Amino acid sequence: MTLSIADIAKSLNLSVTTVSRALSGKGRVSDATRRKVIKYAEQNGYVPNSIAQSLVTAKANTIAFLMTHTPLDDNASFFMQCMVGICKRASAMSYDVIVVNSDKKDEVELQRLIAKRKVDGVIINRELTPAVITVLEQYKTPYILLGSSEDSAVNQVDTDVVKAGEELVTKLIQSGIKKLAYIGENNCYAVNKRRVMGFESACEKNDVSKRHVFTTQNMASQDEIDQAVRTAAATCECIITSDDLICLRVINALGRMGINIPGQIKLASMYHNYLLDIAVPRITGINHRSQNLGEHAAKMLIDILENEEQPSRGNKLWVVYEFAMRESCVSTS
Repeated sequence: MTLSIADIAKSLNLSVTTVSRALSGKGRVSDATRRKVIKYAEQNGYVPNSIAQSLVTAKANTIAFLMTHTPLDDNASFFMQCMVGICKRASAMSYDVIVVNSDKKDEVELQRLIAKRKVDGVIINRELTPAVITVLEQYKTPYILLGSSEDSAVNQVDTDVVKAGEELVTKLIQSGIKKLAYIGENNCYAVNKRRVMGFESACEKNDVSKRHVFTTQNMASQDEIDQAVRTAAATCECIITSDDLICLRVINALGRMGINIPGQIKLASMYHNYLLDIAVPRITGINHRSQNLGEHAAKMLIDILENEEQPSRGNKLWVVYEFAMRESCVSTS
């Protein structure tokens, strides 16, 4: 039989109102009574009625994760890991997650959910669009950007991509590499612009001559990547890619050209995931801990929703990244 607030009140000889206040943490209740109620509830397996709570508080206890691209997007693996982290932390904090997955008119579905009070807050996986901002501001809905924005008022959770890229390239230069190539994908995304900034900053700070640096971006087809790899392999000691998928396509190109990693050229990636750890050889890269990013974003959003003293805007968190130094950059000599 499910234990109710009325059952707890009867067992402890308290009013239903007192028990409700003690469990919710809202209203005037002595610390001793609050501890007694919570202890009894925990010992007897009390489970809050989320439907009843939402009716009382006008909250859905649900957050939305706005995936602005389809699962076929090149960055799907990153955002899927973020989603795992969001769901994990939300569940631990007694919240549910709705995934809004659309590559067009995200604001239409989002507005429907917010207007019907089905979600209390939103986590966004890409740069904010004016249409989405309009909906969020109209309904005064708290939101977190899973990424970076130049608007300091936007709540943001991200890793310092520029710093991470700069540190990776610096490590490679300090290991003796002096001729570097950067092969990247679509530079319309802010994250790819920051990756290039990190690469170029490291080259400049370590006095790498511009004639020893080859940079190419907006790689779309395998043919384009093949041509870039052919040029890089003829002039450079190490290729650095913008992300894991570009890196895998570079590995494919090098294999077909009969170029050995790391014997003839070294390889690293600005974004590392498990795929690069099952490659042969394993690939050096930066682990941005995407699941951890999702967890931090969910916690920040729910803290805003639950704590009136928590600032609703202007929160920014840099999540720690890790280097995965692997065989692809180890000298064979």
